[in-house]
Amino acid sequence: MTVVIEQSPSDARQYRSLQLANGINVLLIHDPEATSAPTPEVEGDGSVDAKHDRSDDDLDSLVSDDPEGSEESEEGSESEEEHQHVHHHGSKHPEHPAKPVKKAAAALSVGVGSLSDPWDIQGLSHYLEHMLFMGSEKFPDENEYDAFLTAHGGSSNAMTEAEATTYYFDVSPESLRGALERFAQFFSCPLVKQGAMEREVEAVNNEFTGVLQSDGCRLQQLQFHTSREGHPFRKFSWGNKKSLIEDPTARGLDVRDRLLDYYKAQYSAERMRLVILGGEPLDTLQGWAEELFSGVPAGKGPAPDFQGAGFPFEGGRLFILPAVREEHKLQATFQLPCLNKLYGKKADDYISHLVGHEGAGSLLSALKARGWATELCGGVSDQSTVAWLFTITITLTEAGLSEGLGCGLGCIRLMFEYLSMLRHAGPQEWAYREMATIAGMKFKFQEEEDASDYVTQLATDLHIYPPHHVLLGPYLHQEFDPALSHYPRRMTLTPLLERADVSRHVPLTMPLQISKLLGMMTPAAVRLDLQTSAFERCADAVAAAVPAGCRRDTEPWFGIPYTEVQLPEDLLQSWESATPSPDLSLPPQNSYLPTDFALVSEAEPGADAATSAASKAQLSIGKANGHAAPAAEDSPAAGVEALSLSDAAVFPTPPALVVDEPGLRLWHKLDATFRLPRTNTYWRLASPLTYDSARSAALAHLTLKLLEDALCETAYLADVAGLHYNTWFEGSQGLDVKVDGFSHKLPLLCEYIFQTLAGLRPDEDSFQRVREALVRQYHNANMKGLKHASYLRLMTLKDVFWAVEPVLQAGDWGRERHSLVQLISQALGELEGLGREDVRRYLPALLSSLHLEAFLHGNIRQGDAVTLGRAVRAALLAGAAAAGNGSGDGGGGERVAAGGLLAADARPVDRCVQLPRPALSKNGEEENSVVEAYFQCCSDTDADRALVDLLDQILCEPLFNVLRTQEQLGYTVHSGMRLTHGILGFCVVIMSGVHGPAYLDSRIEAFLEGFAERLGSMAEEEFEKNRAALLSTKLMKDRNLVEESDRHWACIASRRYNFGARRDEVAHLRLVTLAQVQDFYSKYLRPRSATRRKLSVHILGREHRAELEADGGSLPAGVEVFGDPEALKRGLHFYPAVVGAPVVAVRT
Repeated sequence: MTVVIEQSPSDARQYRSLQLANGINVLLIHDPEATSAPTPEVEGDGSVDAKHDRSDDDLDSLVSDDPEGSEESEEGSESEEEHQHVHHHGSKHPEHPAKPVKKAAAALSVGVGSLSDPWDIQGLSHYLEHMLFMGSEKFPDENEYDAFLTAHGGSSNAMTEAEATTYYFDVSPESLRGALERFAQFFSCPLVKQGAMEREVEAVNNEFTGVLQSDGCRLQQLQFHTSREGHPFRKFSWGNKKSLIEDPTARGLDVRDRLLDYYKAQYSAERMRLVILGGEPLDTLQGWAEELFSGVPAGKGPAPDFQGAGFPFEGGRLFILPAVREEHKLQATFQLPCLNKLYGKKADDYISHLVGHEGAGSLLSALKARGWATELCGGVSDQSTVAWLFTITITLTEAGLSEGLGCGLGCIRLMFEYLSMLRHAGPQEWAYREMATIAGMKFKFQEEEDASDYVTQLATDLHIYPPHHVLLGPYLHQEFDPALSHYPRRMTLTPLLERADVSRHVPLTMPLQISKLLGMMTPAAVRLDLQTSAFERCADAVAAAVPAGCRRDTEPWFGIPYTEVQLPEDLLQSWESATPSPDLSLPPQNSYLPTDFALVSEAEPGADAATSAASKAQLSIGKANGHAAPAAEDSPAAGVEALSLSDAAVFPTPPALVVDEPGLRLWHKLDATFRLPRTNTYWRLASPLTYDSARSAALAHLTLKLLEDALCETAYLADVAGLHYNTWFEGSQGLDVKVDGFSHKLPLLCEYIFQTLAGLRPDEDSFQRVREALVRQYHNANMKGLKHASYLRLMTLKDVFWAVEPVLQAGDWGRERHSLVQLISQALGELEGLGREDVRRYLPALLSSLHLEAFLHGNIRQGDAVTLGRAVRAALLAGAAAAGNGSGDGGGGERVAAGGLLAADARPVDRCVQLPRPALSKNGEEENSVVEAYFQCCSDTDADRALVDLLDQILCEPLFNVLRTQEQLGYTVHSGMRLTHGILGFCVVIMSGVHGPAYLDSRIEAFLEGFAERLGSMAEEEFEKNRAALLSTKLMKDRNLVEESDRHWACIASRRYNFGARRDEVAHLRLVTLAQVQDFYSKYLRPRSATRRKLSVHILGREHRAELEADGGSLPAGVEVFGDPEALKRGLHFYPAVVGAPVVAVRT
């Protein structure tokens, strides 16, 4: 029977669902754009890594807002809630494509995960996930799969979750068949060689040590450990060398035999969900699926189901554990039954929508008003057949922590007051319909996402949704029924989406009410987890208050000390009977819901012609800034002209500069490609007063955070309605604001944001709460070694860099015993001393010395964009005048023109140190060491960028294979280009829990020396394959409006305006020779080069600090050691600032 898959009207792809004879459920996706035409000489084709063009220019922010300190984008990150087997070797690219390309991809999800681990070898599912990459009977080379993907524009990944293990890859379209051949062998005949097992367990162990200092992973593991005795949740799902090898071997177990037995028992075809996306017709894709995957063994029955295990946690308990970061987070967990079969009801989403609301009357608003919390999030955090875990996580202030037994329990009382209010109010039809309308908008106007992300999500979703609803299921809302005690036949998504037949649905047999779920969220059922940097204080306080109900213990795998508290019955009863506070209420109806989805066109006479002319002018801007190629007939310039026809979709028309007047430079582009009612806007507020001193930096960042706090209640309504904003502190470059989403109400939100900034007047309570959160954020900066290394590199390279943290530095390496020197924390020290009056004086000075540069792209006319830009500028100037016209903090007046506007050419510029060469990990308990070896090359030109990118393409996979797979130096090994204020560089990064940074650095040097020989003897055929792979990367078309907008904004924000840089680099790539790459490598990367400039940043983990005294202080020739990054800059030259030349504006 043919299955009709319900898809979005904006989705042009074709879908087919089928089941193979062995039981594998398959979803096939034909993307007509996932095709490419290679040249006859070379086989295959490649695709793109959208983040390959790495720039450091956006790393001026003093401190990341990411609570776990995410690494730089191309380094990837591991989710705290899943195990990922990540191949960071940079598999990115292959062949000379004749037209734009998109990636093909595939994913296979097995309905078996860590809950199925045997008790005597915990972590076995994760270990098996790693081992399937290590060769098969048909392709026995351990590196065959990775090498094939790298050579054909691809990448791979896998993740082990509680009830599913999912493998996926992307690859160039013409190479999909070859990738599927290798991929299919994972599931029929893996080798699982003993030697590979011995090496790969080190990778699993390194992955485990890499998360030992992750607060999210520590909390998750404590929850597992303290679940009911014998419950499957209690298993150690990560696995490490002890659980996988040492303990089983000591008990006489043959781990390889057990792993193969587990594979044969669990990896059965009927438990698998396969998704394939390619450019081939559906019939071809079906033929491949049947041919390659029909041999997967079957017969083990459905996937394991754990509903019979019961809920994992005892209710009415509090667990207290230490936080690595300086913060206090209180999490309430409620156990709900598995809701997989009730996906159309969205009852949990309804509760999440209200509990997590941030508008007026919300729980968060009430917590903030009391000074108790800065953030709150609520919703289902974990889904399995065991239970759905609904969590409410509150980030506490010091005042909030002190409320209620010194453990933040006053916040929990307020939470139960809010839940009581929801129960008494009953389900609200208007709120449910608002949710359905928003879901309908998002479904109808979907934007395309990354191919591998897409197939991965669909493969895992096929475990939950029937095939016909696999696309629609996450958005589907049934007709509202207050009782929800019966199941209507007709389903509706929204009036915006018309479908011929909406009655198809699986039978629903588990009646469920919103009120029933709320009825399960009671004090007696709640589990509370307080993760706090004040662990001892809180543990002592609760022990004194509840001496009979406390127990102290230590979690064995992570070594986490914790206190378990049985909450007193009278306390639980007081929460149960609490009367809702007057300031708690249902949210207001959302005035930001869009109703106009019309697509606009330029109505002004001549506007199209003017904009087109201006856009074409932008393509030549780079030629005035060192991006032009020679004019000779055989030069890349000829290639640039040839690109204009075949590659038009890859290099779309750049934006036009439509306003260039005092205090405002505005760029615009009306979208004619994606044709969705969405607009992306970017705003940079540049001023010398954002970074001319540590005090200015602290004031600017604090002002931005106060703005976010002031916007919270109103902007949250817009966010729910698909209209989003984000802010960034970009150091010397200023303050950035991005507003994007549905076009209809976007101007209203933009004006509201900047009017709020102009009139910002925080009260004392808000000021103290926001400043406390920002101070804590500074203290938590760079807790991860990878980020810390990049931070220190940038501190060394940038001409102005205000430190945001106390940095513990080593003394003179190896020449004397080392005393720790604590550098003064400039920005943090200033921040801690600021008061509300300081901000009041600073703001008018800031607003009176601004230059606003903006870019508006999407479903917005040029005239409307200009009107909005001028309205924003007027609002900021009015705010400056109302506040005293700049009679405040700061200087910079000599750069300010009449009227308080900063001239465009008076904006601050950044410069990069011209190099002529260890720090302790900030977190004293961090076991992992990091080395980041940075090789500074030259000023950025299209020709040199092509060489660096091509060198990365050639080097990345061998580097990963040697240093990670063969030598097992650490779980994280990667390389890539760096662009720091217009200066090209190349980085090799390793994080290791096994070796210290000095040893890691020596292995990088050994690899680079050995690679010189490989590169010197490289055959032209191999070189051409790598060239073709990189070209496919550069020729990948934008998947959605955001990707195109972000690229254009990067050119504007850097003030280089080099919109044609990627196009011109492609022209150079088509002409570069192997000899040029060899010469570039010998000059800038080879260890024995007399012209190499290397900066090596060492972060020492706890286990490797003896390196500071090792080797009697001997250092390689030509190496200098600096403990203070600032000291390195003294006496060095700087490269000139790299900015674009003035451009001619289209006047309106």
